[in-house]
Amino acid sequence: MNSIIMTIGLAISSLAGKIEKIEAPTMPVIEQQVVSDENISSYAEYYFSTEGKLVKVKPTENENKFFVKVDNFTTVEIDVTGHSNLQISNEIGYLARILAAESLTFVRNGKVYRISMFTRLCIAESIRNRKESDFGYFSKYNTYKDVILYTGYATNAREFRYTKLWLKNIIAKRRFIEEVLPVAIYEYFHKTDFTADAIGFFTPVKISKEKYNAFGKRTLIHIEGIDPYYEFTFWKF
Repeated sequence: MNSIIMTIGLAISSLAGKIEKIEAPTMPVIEQQVVSDENISSYAEYYFSTEGKLVKVKPTENENKFFVKVDNFTTVEIDVTGHSNLQISNEIGYLARILAAESLTFVRNGKVYRISMFTRLCIAESIRNRKESDFGYFSKYNTYKDVILYTGYATNAREFRYTKLWLKNIIAKRRFIEEVLPVAIYEYFHKTDFTADAIGFFTPVKISKEKYNAFGKRTLIHIEGIDPYYEFTFWKF
């Protein structure tokens, strides 16, 4: 079976146009955070720095809430429903929700693996690049909300559509707080540069040869440390 998969992978790879290979950073940019079992099993308010660091957990009685401390005087709640009147609240929330839908696991040879924090950061960066793109179709979308809702992301996934309900699951809540929110916050406040200006990503093992062929006129980007076949190949025009 492995040899068959490898053969298919090589055949698909041969269809690619230009491929750029990018080295991974030597040091982690944002690390997974840690939340105690006691806090995960009950309601709490979670406070992050703009670096994506979890700096405080405050127990509450009836709802989980997420905040980012912008500076010594300003703390902003992160909205995971998209209904806030404050743009920054919605924008970080939209980015975090789509990262949860797009980047929690991948499958190799029937086994499920976790996606790394670096991979997730590259996904977030490519979404930001698309938001900031001046190229044709993408140029009219200049918010995370619009680029996520209208340009082809996993907005039907339960992690995105039903975030508050999904977060009632303890495992989902832990992964959202420890792995997803830190990356969304970090990318929102910092302009990273790991993807050679990629504006999209896809998983070759999940698509047909015909769909893969559609990327033939685009530059495909393989990033060291990210499996370009089972995880993500990034792309740009």
